[in-house]
Amino acid sequence: MEGTSTSYEAAATARSSLFRGSQGGEHVQIAVERGPEFDEDREIEGLRTQVARLTGLAKDIGVESKTNHQMLETLEQSVVRAQAAMRSTMHRLHRAYERGGSNHLLYLVLFAFGFFVLLWFLTKLR
Repeated sequence: MEGTSTSYEAAATARSSLFRGSQGGEHVQIAVERGPEFDEDREIEGLRTQVARLTGLAKDIGVESKTNHQMLETLEQSVVRAQAAMRSTMHRLHRAYERGGSNHLLYLVLFAFGFFVLLWFLTKLR
């Protein structure tokens, strides 16, 4: 923490040196020295170009944000539908298990296993 307070004090000293001689309510003047090659029009055009680039970037970010939001909404709806289908399937399996007298659940599991083994073999053959 000592290093932090020292760097804070150094920053405060640097800031106070910027406003030396200035008191509350007075204006601070900054003098900019211009070299012989300084061209205001060129600088303004450069700034306009940068602003235009940043504006385009901001618009692109907005479009990307809207696209991502739409994708997330679609994904959320798909997950809700999948959860509803899973809940329905689990309810049916529970009902089949409750009946107990028949082997519906066993047949269902064997069918699913056989179906996936068949798919696996078909993908291996291609």
